[in-house]
Amino acid sequence: MNGIDGGNARLAGIRSRLQKSDALFFAGLVLVCGLSAFIGIAAPLGSYGHDVLFLLDTANRVIQGQVPHRDFSSAWGPVMYLIDSAGLLMADMRPAGIGYANAVFGAIVATWTFLLARSVWNPFIASAAGIYTALLIAAPFALSNNPFDFGYAMIYNRYGYALFGIVVIECARNGLPASCAPRNSAVGPISSGIALGLLAFLKISYAMVAIPFFVVSTLIAAAPRRRRLFYALGGFSVVAAAVMGYLRFDFSDMWNDLSIAAAARRLSLQPRYAVGAIDVVQGAIIIIFCFLLYKAGSEHALKGKIRLHAIAMALMAVAAGYLLLISNQQTDVFPLNGYAAVGLAAAYRQLSGGKPLVWRGLTPGFPIPALLLACLLPLSLWNGVSLAGAAIEHAKPQRAHVMPLESPGRGAGLVFRPVEDALATETTGAAYVRAVNDGLELLRRHTGGGDGILTLDEFNPFNYLLDRPSPSGGLAAAAYNYIFSDSAHPGDKRFFGNARYVMVRKYLGADSGMERDNVAALMRIYGPALRANFAPVEETSHWALWARK
Repeated sequence: MNGIDGGNARLAGIRSRLQKSDALFFAGLVLVCGLSAFIGIAAPLGSYGHDVLFLLDTANRVIQGQVPHRDFSSAWGPVMYLIDSAGLLMADMRPAGIGYANAVFGAIVATWTFLLARSVWNPFIASAAGIYTALLIAAPFALSNNPFDFGYAMIYNRYGYALFGIVVIECARNGLPASCAPRNSAVGPISSGIALGLLAFLKISYAMVAIPFFVVSTLIAAAPRRRRLFYALGGFSVVAAAVMGYLRFDFSDMWNDLSIAAAARRLSLQPRYAVGAIDVVQGAIIIIFCFLLYKAGSEHALKGKIRLHAIAMALMAVAAGYLLLISNQQTDVFPLNGYAAVGLAAAYRQLSGGKPLVWRGLTPGFPIPALLLACLLPLSLWNGVSLAGAAIEHAKPQRAHVMPLESPGRGAGLVFRPVEDALATETTGAAYVRAVNDGLELLRRHTGGGDGILTLDEFNPFNYLLDRPSPSGGLAAAAYNYIFSDSAHPGDKRFFGNARYVMVRKYLGADSGMERDNVAALMRIYGPALRANFAPVEETSHWALWARK
């Protein structure tokens, strides 16, 4: 009876710890996603502030019934547009929908990550991975920027890293012994297949890195391979079929858009991106821990192939982070390091039977907390601080020096701060607000409520702000040698679509070289067709308006 009582006591203790860890995760999730929804759209917007109009414009197009690749050219798949359009609908088309979208998507992906990890690992490690994911998606600043420099530039990178993290977690789980991981379950590989499918239709470069990662990690694991690949292909196929159905199975236009973007992106790859001190420390700790895990194998009689899988998975995740870094418009920051650390720590804990590492000169058990703190804490702190700062600003706004858009309806929630650092251009702060307000006045003078606008500029703010139907055609974003180039771009007919009016942006300051290059390239490529099919209406200091002849 004593043995039974002792077993019951141990089982009760385990249940208690699980309940506490579950409560920890869900409390953190409610806090993070609740703050994102409370903030709505962070304010005041700083560097790259105009990127929020890219999200609002494309989501608005989708809500109006336009289909990416068919009705407008896009270097990204429809996943981000669908997420943001859902948020806009929840917010009655107000900009706050961006925060709502992040809250909902963050809750889904974070819970997905938590449940995947919790099924085989220490529940507290699973909670850490889940909250890390929620913060990664919800934080309102561009990765690698100052956490208080609010904005939503390249938010698709945050989504991409979070979905890739699911693949890393699931692949790490697959490398565990059969006694630890439910090998016969189809849930894991189907989960990875779904994540890979979402990545493919979010930003193709993430899928191009994640799919080889998944395949290699599967081939080197001591687990059934054919069945795993079959299940993953099934999950991927379900997503692909659903998304391609939404795209009307328009393979040709999608392929053309991605080919154009790939040809242009090759011109601006920077394979020698500098990395920050924290990134170097994280990489070094992961490598050291891999070495310790390898050397600890004989002491704990670990199966060699399983041990090497955990090491290979972690090192591949670090390499994948660098490959994504050089293809993104960001500097330093390796979010995948956090998922690599979780996989390593959890794998060691399972394989070692809970015994601490014993290594000369180190306190037993030291490496695991050091690994997790170094790889999870910095980015989590930055993301958490940004959310908290945006929430405080939303509750008690300090906006004495900001300029509002002259769009009291949909633009009322968009507040821009003056930007005076090295990132200041006419796409930020007061300069951007003046340009947009100038364009709004110009359009109100010469166009009516049913007249949609096409722009020759990086982003188009007007159809969303004026609540007008968007014409077909144009680029979701027009970044020269990143989205399009002189040798790779949509044809004239596809670009101009059915637009009746075209606005051409004029940049005045010497600090807007990149933006001037965008417009100069657009005019070089599409200027002849513009002059042949459109007539000038009026020119202001910031815009030139053209009407179809």
